[in-house]
Amino acid sequence: LKQLRLEHSYSMRQLAKRAGVTVSYVSELEAGSISPTIATLRKLLMALNTDLGSFFTGDSFGDTASYVFRNAKMRNAVDPCNRYTFVLPRRPDVHVEILDELNMPGEGHEFETLTSDIAGYILEGDLYIEVGDDKPILLHSNDAFYVPAGRPIRGHPMKDEPVRLITVYAPPRY
Repeated sequence: LKQLRLEHSYSMRQLAKRAGVTVSYVSELEAGSISPTIATLRKLLMALNTDLGSFFTGDSFGDTASYVFRNAKMRNAVDPCNRYTFVLPRRPDVHVEILDELNMPGEGHEFETLTSDIAGYILEGDLYIEVGDDKPILLHSNDAFYVPAGRPIRGHPMKDEPVRLITVYAPPRY
């Protein structure tokens, strides 16, 4: 994160302001004193004009002409609430981003306002999805959802069991 910040010639204060976090939070992250949630890391990366997929995968997907994405090269990101596997990463020749998610029960599921549309398909479990101030909706296995860009959204398991889902971002998140 520090390397990306320096590549953009941002001070800690500038990055914090762009991402909507405190300067002390950025300082503690860079010092390795704390670990961010995936949602907060996403805010920081967006402020640095990049995204989670690029941050975690780098150029490990190789040649952009490739049509196959091998499991062995897929990268994961984990926080207390989620585990993401970057199935189809952000790449210049790929116009969607696909994640295999495991949404864990517990506190800390944050609202996010994305700059891309998001669609999801519940593989296993029961997921509450909240969009803005609308009433939460309970989704079950084999249900799907679609939320246009710019709407605050969060999902969390209904029970004490994780929920597995596939999410698609179009265009890829920036």
